[in-house]
Amino acid sequence: MSSAAAAPAEVVAAPASTATSDRPARRYVPWLSWVRVVATIAVVACHVCTHLAWEWGKVSDREWHFGNLVTATSRFSVPIFVMASGAVLLQAGRNQSLRDFYARRASRLAIPLLAWSAFYIWFGRWTTGQDLAWSDFPRLLLLGQPYYHLYFLFVIFGLYLITPFLRIFVDAAPRRYLVTGTALIIAVTLFDKLHRVFSGLSLEPNAFSYFLPWIGYYLLGYVLLTMPMPASRRRVGWIAGVTFAVTLLANVIGTWVLYMAFANRYGLMLYHYQLLGPMIMAIAMVFLMRAIFGDGEPVDATRDRAATAASEKPKKRPVGLRLADLTLGIYLIHPIPVAFVREYQPRFSSPWSSIGYHSAGVVVVLLLCAAAAWLLLRVPYVRRLV
Repeated sequence: MSSAAAAPAEVVAAPASTATSDRPARRYVPWLSWVRVVATIAVVACHVCTHLAWEWGKVSDREWHFGNLVTATSRFSVPIFVMASGAVLLQAGRNQSLRDFYARRASRLAIPLLAWSAFYIWFGRWTTGQDLAWSDFPRLLLLGQPYYHLYFLFVIFGLYLITPFLRIFVDAAPRRYLVTGTALIIAVTLFDKLHRVFSGLSLEPNAFSYFLPWIGYYLLGYVLLTMPMPASRRRVGWIAGVTFAVTLLANVIGTWVLYMAFANRYGLMLYHYQLLGPMIMAIAMVFLMRAIFGDGEPVDATRDRAATAASEKPKKRPVGLRLADLTLGIYLIHPIPVAFVREYQPRFSSPWSSIGYHSAGVVVVLLLCAAAAWLLLRVPYVRRLV
């Protein structure tokens, strides 16, 4: 699930005091690149291993606990992708017209969305042996379900639509109003999710409503980006790491208890992205990445041009930025090798061999998809797909 579908998530507008009237100064924010990288790894690990958590009673206890641990650990990933997009898009490009904003975002998102949707609708039918009908394309597109991972593109599409108007709110609202409004939206979304779980109402949105539960996370990304570090980076890093670990442990144990008590009826409840566990883990991961990699320094365009002219060699892009460039491609491609990892899964002689197979599968899928994304980015026109 990738903020790579949005603007480059590591480049944001500088504070207003350093911006010009026609074009805001910009700075590189290392942690925004690294959260994309970490979240992409988590998404792939989840999609390789999560079926073990769904197979309560069908796999050994060790396999189930392994699947539960991996799945619970990964639940911060999609919220962080959305937060990274909000951190960038709600601050950058304030002087864009509506037409320019929509034209630029549509050119970045429409091609991957339509091309990969068409491919995965065919791929889904091929892997399940079902016949493909032309009506499948408009029907699954309108449902926002061409394939299990592509819903994220519909989330980003919806958030794009309201971004110019959210920017007005972000610009005009005092800080306390912004924080309070964000908290209220997140709280309403949380209670709505709980109500739907316990009442048995459908949890499935469609192409037009996928983005609605994510507005709070989108605003939260901007709030966290513009929040000063509350203490030293070392201290914040320790607190964030411990918070993440404790919340993860609570989710792992809580899911185990729910499965023992209710099996599949409520067993998956704590995995929902809008509940407190994934939310706290996502916020903790943001502060952990900020503590490790920092907020970056303002970019001085004049100094950079002078340095470039003097050296006549372009400065190397940071490692985090180069890895982050691959994240959208990895996200879009990874279900293909994951399907084959599942299809050709052997019979295991012990739970440990199953755990080893799935762990190796995560590494192999990541490496294959990173290589494929790297190659596609170097092919003219094709690079627009990733």
